[in-house]
Amino acid sequence: MFRTASVQLVGIFLVFGFGSGNAAPPTATKTDAIENQKFSGVISGRVVDRSETPVSRAKIVLYKYRNPSQRFGHMVPQQTPTITDVDGGFRFENLENGYYFVEIKKTEFATTLCNRTIDDGHANSRTDILLKPSAEVTIELTDETGKPVVGARVREIRQRGANGENYLTQMWLRDLGIEIGTSDNQGRLTLPPFPVGDILKVTIDHQNLAPVRIDDLKIAKGESTKAVMKPGVVIRLRRAPTKNPAEQISSAVIDFRHTEFQRPSSIRLYEIQFDQNGTSQVTVEPGDYDFLRLEHEDFYLTPSISEETAKSERLKIEPGKGVEFTFEVRRKVIARGRVINSDTGLPVKGESLLGEILGTRSDVVTPDSKWSFTGWGETDENGEYSLPIAAGNARVTFHGEKLITDLEHVDFVASDDGTTEIPEVRVRSLPVIRGSVVDPDGRPVSKAVVRFRGKTQYGLHMANPVLADDQGRFELTANFVPVDPVSRKRSFEQYIAAFDPYRPLAAKTEIRIDTSEPVVLKLEPHPFGWPLTEFDVEFSDWQRGNALPEVARKNDEITLKGRPALELDGIGWINSEKLNLADLKGKYVLLDFWFIGCGPCHADFPSMTMAHELYKDKGLVVIGIHNNSSDLDAVRKHVKEIGLPFPIVVDQPDGRTISIYQKHGIANGYPSYVLIDPQGNVVLDDRTIPHPTLRGYKLEIVRKFLFDPKKEIGNE
Repeated sequence: MFRTASVQLVGIFLVFGFGSGNAAPPTATKTDAIENQKFSGVISGRVVDRSETPVSRAKIVLYKYRNPSQRFGHMVPQQTPTITDVDGGFRFENLENGYYFVEIKKTEFATTLCNRTIDDGHANSRTDILLKPSAEVTIELTDETGKPVVGARVREIRQRGANGENYLTQMWLRDLGIEIGTSDNQGRLTLPPFPVGDILKVTIDHQNLAPVRIDDLKIAKGESTKAVMKPGVVIRLRRAPTKNPAEQISSAVIDFRHTEFQRPSSIRLYEIQFDQNGTSQVTVEPGDYDFLRLEHEDFYLTPSISEETAKSERLKIEPGKGVEFTFEVRRKVIARGRVINSDTGLPVKGESLLGEILGTRSDVVTPDSKWSFTGWGETDENGEYSLPIAAGNARVTFHGEKLITDLEHVDFVASDDGTTEIPEVRVRSLPVIRGSVVDPDGRPVSKAVVRFRGKTQYGLHMANPVLADDQGRFELTANFVPVDPVSRKRSFEQYIAAFDPYRPLAAKTEIRIDTSEPVVLKLEPHPFGWPLTEFDVEFSDWQRGNALPEVARKNDEITLKGRPALELDGIGWINSEKLNLADLKGKYVLLDFWFIGCGPCHADFPSMTMAHELYKDKGLVVIGIHNNSSDLDAVRKHVKEIGLPFPIVVDQPDGRTISIYQKHGIANGYPSYVLIDPQGNVVLDDRTIPHPTLRGYKLEIVRKFLFDPKKEIGNE
């Protein structure tokens, strides 16, 4: 029922924090390995001025995001530029799936950018594009002593206006021909002309100072603002010496993430240049970082700290202590393999495999980080796949859904000529776990919530629950086999937990997810909060209510906790007449911020729907808030296709509702959740209030607040 391929592309990217509106497309995902299918897609529209008069003779240039590296890409001009007709209309046809920028230029107006996504031949777009006059804004930069900062530069711009939102990286600014100079001797940095009234979020960096971000910069004639740049830490990035001229690359793209991803020191889609000695540098603020990778279209640069290795190791960047990293350069080649289902002997189609290469340097962060991600492969109808790799020791890991391999990894040695055949991968189905839920008297419990719970922080706790039927029966299948973060071995021993949605009854039992032994869960009296305290081993520090002091101070300044929730000013509602939060007092309200292209949002809809169905008559209202990346009709069609039953509001074209919430740390990434109490005040959100997250524990949290609201979460 839910979209699984093209819609996941943007969503996986956004889970790292690129949040607002029409954000950037993804980098590495499983579905990137699928070759872009051809469709007769169309991007069309009408260009008007502020009086809604059609603008003819405007030049329209279409750019498409292309990422042959699977990790990053450029905006590339498509087809021949066109000119709007007498009605302001334009049209581009025969387009493939993907992410596009439409650039509109017309004398007397600001150059305007709108992004569009074609999915299965259909573009999510608004009909009219509004042209407005332009204005330049100046930023005055000083250091902490008040001295002007010379040579500062813009690293990225997030733009919000009547035509939606755009995310403009350093690489894309260059691709689109948007030239921005550096700050002058007086520390003045003048931005290029933007449409009057648009709102910018600008990140500025400097070779010796920590990056700074300017929020809510409104474009208006004569407008200026000031910013202070603080001391930073220099990170030197060195290309390992090599005698091969081809490996003496001159540039690479850096992916460097602060543990608080929204910090201006998180760097994405940024191309660094190596000098004649093979050295480059970036300057960031002190703090903890958990992801570092350099990328190139034709070569791998190792080692790296990936999402996996970051779980056990962080990069601590300390004040006054510069850090240097050396990277080997290794040419990309292709290896090929095949996946067979051992149960049936048939090829396995449409499943993913992850490739890794073993580094040869010893100066890596952890032993596990010797293995570096290279790319994904996707099996075809014959079970065959190919994936990028580098010559030397390599391995692939199968990532199919509800399937398991006998071996955790398949190891092999890749040759440098692209002829490597990977040993065959054999998989079998994970068994269905069947069972029943009964009450203390042995009677079946219908609508009992049953779900996996783990023994570590990285278990199956994010898997969607199921409801027991009228006879108390249920079926569960693990989507994957968790890996123990200490031993790095697969962990087959997990828990299944069950609870009555309306009574203080719950149970747990230990199972093996690779066997099919029948399970009986006999509910016993437990406080309503028991499911939130019994499994705290799978909680992060944040979920246990602990935040780093610096993070806590920042969140205390912006959080809405204990304050009235902000009203929802949307362009229209779906599945409901217009709802005002003020009119919903007396009920709990669960807000879910999402958009059509968000894979993680769609993956969580079953539990959102379950919350709606279980508690809509018990005092809960679920509301989905779609951002401004698609118009009302497109969202209405999508909601109908996937069967969402709860009310949905679509933000205004200028993104005003989500923008206001973002000022309070909410909806900076998707999905994002807020729980509002019967007095209309915010109780919880996953971004500024440490607690078991609504994303993973919404059913348990809602149940506790509805039936035991006097106690705090986690304090039974």
